[in-house]
Amino acid sequence: MKHLPILVASIAFLCACRADERAALGEAQRPKPVTERVSPAPALADAEDRETEQGMEEEIEARADERRAWIERRHRTAPGVDWREIERRNGEAEMARRNALAKSGAEKALSPWTEVGSKNQAGRMWCATLASDGFSLYSGSDLGGLWKGNLAGSAWTPLGDGLYGGVYEVASIPGEFQGDPDVVLVLGASNAIRVTRDEGVTWESPTGFGAYTEVRGVARLQDAAHTLLVLVQASVGGGSAALFASTDFGRTFTKRYQHASSGKSSLWVPRRGAAAGTDVYLFVKGACHRSTNGGATFSPLGVADAGASDCILTGSEAGAPTLYVALNNGGTWKLWRSDDGGASFVNPFTIGGFYGTLCASSFNPSIVVWGDIEAHRSTNGGANFSIINSWGSYYGSPANKLHADLFGFDVFVDPANPSNDLWFFGTDGGLYKSTDYGATVHNLCLSGLGVSQYYSTLTSKVTPSLIQAGAQDQGYQRGTFTAPSGSGPSTNFAQLISGDYGHLTSSDGSHARVISTYPGFILLAEGETTASLSTLNFPAGASSDWLPAVVADPLDNKVFYFLGNQLWKYTRQTNGTWSTTLQSTQNFAIGGSYLTALAFAPTDPDRVYAVNDGGRIWYSTNHGVTWTQSASSAPGQQYFYGNAISVHPANALECSIGGSGYSTSGVIRTQNGGVSFAPESNGLPQTHVYALAYATDGTGDLYAGHAAGGAALEPRDRAMELALDARRADHALLVARDRRQRRDRALRHVRPRHLGLRDPNAAGLHRLRHRQDQHGFLAALPDLDRHADALRERLPHPAERRDAEEARRADLQRVAGAAPVPRRHALDRLADHARPGLRHRSRQLRRRVRADRRDDGRHHALLPSVVSRPRAPRRHDGRALERRPRRVRAVAIG
Repeated sequence: MKHLPILVASIAFLCACRADERAALGEAQRPKPVTERVSPAPALADAEDRETEQGMEEEIEARADERRAWIERRHRTAPGVDWREIERRNGEAEMARRNALAKSGAEKALSPWTEVGSKNQAGRMWCATLASDGFSLYSGSDLGGLWKGNLAGSAWTPLGDGLYGGVYEVASIPGEFQGDPDVVLVLGASNAIRVTRDEGVTWESPTGFGAYTEVRGVARLQDAAHTLLVLVQASVGGGSAALFASTDFGRTFTKRYQHASSGKSSLWVPRRGAAAGTDVYLFVKGACHRSTNGGATFSPLGVADAGASDCILTGSEAGAPTLYVALNNGGTWKLWRSDDGGASFVNPFTIGGFYGTLCASSFNPSIVVWGDIEAHRSTNGGANFSIINSWGSYYGSPANKLHADLFGFDVFVDPANPSNDLWFFGTDGGLYKSTDYGATVHNLCLSGLGVSQYYSTLTSKVTPSLIQAGAQDQGYQRGTFTAPSGSGPSTNFAQLISGDYGHLTSSDGSHARVISTYPGFILLAEGETTASLSTLNFPAGASSDWLPAVVADPLDNKVFYFLGNQLWKYTRQTNGTWSTTLQSTQNFAIGGSYLTALAFAPTDPDRVYAVNDGGRIWYSTNHGVTWTQSASSAPGQQYFYGNAISVHPANALECSIGGSGYSTSGVIRTQNGGVSFAPESNGLPQTHVYALAYATDGTGDLYAGHAAGGAALEPRDRAMELALDARRADHALLVARDRRQRRDRALRHVRPRHLGLRDPNAAGLHRLRHRQDQHGFLAALPDLDRHADALRERLPHPAERRDAEEARRADLQRVAGAAPVPRRHALDRLADHARPGLRHRSRQLRRRVRADRRDDGRHHALLPSVVSRPRAPRRHDGRALERRPRRVRAVAIG
């Protein structure tokens, strides 16, 4: 493992729903330490003692609001520009590309990511439904698409790799012909209805809906035609409810019914009995309606609250049936119940913070559950409720306690016990099931469901198998890389402390001291193999982002910097305390702004670049003490939220900055040390760039991780392309992908501190092709050369093979010694010992050498080129190289 490439952290950011333009940032409470994982610092324990459960619930809700506002600020646009619509179009284009690849069979030729994890820490799940076989289930995640697993919580398989966005509702019916996979219909991002009939290989959009503003629900009738139902708020008719049905396995939909008046709507369809094939209940505003012919016509029933503006309907087949509906009137949600099939309603309960999740038992009409931070369960028809478990108890028993934030409930008849319910609870920590009406729960996501949500990761340069990560709602985590044994995530992560953490940074790239931020304090994790946690306050009087950035000093591991309206310097004292001083008198708060990213030049740490949330850029030549504001020729620069900075590894005067590219260029670049910046987004879609990284092989290639995918910029043509080309994808990348409503994820290039001439793999020249559809949060680690065996077989016989290996070993020794190896000489030496086909491959490699990299006095070392198929990590010392010759590639050194 010691020769694994050093994985540099990447940041994947969450998307969010609409929120206020800016939310005030108050001091946050300390989150719960997970004591079974690590002993918390005294400061954390003391803070926990002072907290009350109610106080923490209020803090969680406030933090969620602030996070939504932060996401809005990050997606900065000109007035009238809808960034969500732009990303929807980006996603649609990518879906079309994937469908075309899948139909042609070309997608199978693409090298997939190797998924690292998390294997055991799941993120937000929205919905679930049973497969037609009764033994499997489909479940929708926040951005991880659709998954299929069994009822025991294992054998999870992603079906939504080619699907844009998350899955918020799901319905399934048997395949059209015997032996066909189920037809699965989902509600995805931007209110899009999608259907797959080949287990996610391709996705299609059904026709017939016309224009609508919102999808309010999906369901199925248990009839001979396997009817699928979709309820929308139609664009015509004043935005009234319209019910569409499909009887051709989801290919086309026709409108069966449209309500006469406008208003938010909700539907419920019985899950068992004769009524499951005919009856549909519809709520519009505060009134109930019933259909007994599959939604073709409806009859009005009772009115619960005529002034209601929104509604969520559910029911129990037991009774007449028993209906429950949550109605919003004046901003207050109240629960209403009907014991006579909707003819009349009573209001037994007023709901507090409501996430729009409501469900009732199929067999016991008195059991109903609603959700917010916790799941609230009633056994007396809603007269009163008790929580299934407190959100904090999850950390002591994640297998049997619900995680916080309940966004989806689904109840079906239990296939193993047809007289009982099977409940599913979607939380921010995975999917749970219950077979006793919600009295107890079991976590189905303890292994193999790759839907974690991460802000930031950092892999140790000292021990490359160690990974730390900051998650959304799953805390600060640490894992030790486990080699993949098949598909799916391979590595378990331990949650050290709960909460949201980002901007992991380390002075020397190790885990000896890792600094990160939580919304309200700074977290220090100290210890390469064991983590001791402590916290520091934000600087007094600082104005900063919701999750402010911190950057470690590359020259002193006892120093790091806090980015706000000014640049604060934290210095560790000899007694173990930390002092806070201003590194500079420069005020970056022009127009009320604050710094959002900062980077030191690797070859000249005195040169520093910084950017703020308003698109203003500064540079410093004395380690950040004094600053000069840069100029930019990018149009609309005032709409640029600076998010990521990468400085060229060999040229301190070249720097690229990425950020919101909806109303201006998403990437800008300087080649004169920051004096001026120019747009650098030829070929890059309108999107938000989350991370940038230069290649370190001398090519000057720039990798960009953005909301629409990933791209590579070649100096030759200065054009951004999807990072799929093997010519550029020879660097290990670590990807932290989030599962929320946008495709937010990032790529960071592996950048070792030095090119190790004696160790060919120290340069990290392992490669992964970019693929947007592997839904594990971390995708990385080496690909090994699948052509190594073919190369060995193409050498004529053992004697010639031995000659080739000796020649290669001599080249490597020459690199490590005093005699450098020119590029062409190295390639010709291999070609001399190869059959014609291999000589042709070598000529192809030579032709790849760019015109701007002609022999100009630089020398080159032989390093292994690694192609396509992921395999388990191998040793890469000298003996391994002798045993296993590989195709080679010349890479510039110096």
